[in-house]
Amino acid sequence: MEIINLALGTPLGYVMYWCYMLVGSYGWAIILFTVLTKVLLFPLSLIAQKNSIKMVRMAPLLAEIKRRNVGSGERIIQEQKALYKQEHYSTLAGIAPLLIQIPLILGLINVIYNPLEHLFHFDFATINALIEHATQVLGMSRADMGLSAQLFALEAVKADPHAFAMLPGADAFLERMQSFDTHFLGIDLSAVPSLASATLAIPFASGLSALVLAVFQNRYNVLQVEQGFMGKWGMALFLVAFSAYFAAVLPAGLGLYWAAGNVLSIPVLALCNLIYDPKKHIDYSRRLSKPRLSQAEKAVLRIQARELRARSKACARHFFSADNLRELVIYSEGQWFLQIL
Repeated sequence: MEIINLALGTPLGYVMYWCYMLVGSYGWAIILFTVLTKVLLFPLSLIAQKNSIKMVRMAPLLAEIKRRNVGSGERIIQEQKALYKQEHYSTLAGIAPLLIQIPLILGLINVIYNPLEHLFHFDFATINALIEHATQVLGMSRADMGLSAQLFALEAVKADPHAFAMLPGADAFLERMQSFDTHFLGIDLSAVPSLASATLAIPFASGLSALVLAVFQNRYNVLQVEQGFMGKWGMALFLVAFSAYFAAVLPAGLGLYWAAGNVLSIPVLALCNLIYDPKKHIDYSRRLSKPRLSQAEKAVLRIQARELRARSKACARHFFSADNLRELVIYSEGQWFLQIL
């Protein structure tokens, strides 16, 4: 956890701090933070767009490679790699924006769970003193607070600031903590959503934003357009379920980030399509003009298919033959006998 804090939480904490200082609202600071991440990651989104277009253009050739080399997995892999190199296609480029989201989310989790460190910039001695005193005021142990120790301390100060007045330097930090508002549109972004509060709106908004994004992607994402009905809506259902669950089990501030990210992904995709329009780069009638097999090549493929079926049948007959089964039984009994000895 300390590594995540140093490598991800600290730099992202400063970004969140600047956002908060600029807009003066915790909720709008999270939204502004989300906008900044989309802007910074936009070059990767463009790379992924170009990579997706290449994949769609290569699809007929990849299918052709499989038809020509039926039964030879190693040959298929070799020819696929050669085609990828020829077309400058990278398997990593397509998932790079998603991979970058992982450290961003981990860092943001650290920032939201530790506001005293990242948004107030208190030293560790002050933070520990506040948390220890909050355990007494709230009647909780440090272990019971878990990752939310700083959030509990913040809420305890806001609920009863006089209970912390005897701490060293209290005059310097109590006023700042009292003025800090974690609410946004009536929702406490520091709380984990529950059925009995307005925070339930966050998982709902996260799931709804994922559904809107999925509908847009099914129409305009170069790869999603190629999918069948089950491929499109299977992915849509997964995205909706994951988004709602993610926002339901973590503080509402993270759910707000995720929902805002889903919404902002729509203009990002639209801009990518504007810069690299798939219709200008893909001939949907030909797709790199799928080559036709000659009569001789078709004859060779038929012979290979027959030989493959014959070998499969021969292997099956040999495996289930009486002599082979007898040998297997004798071998198994011998192994069992040796184990007993």
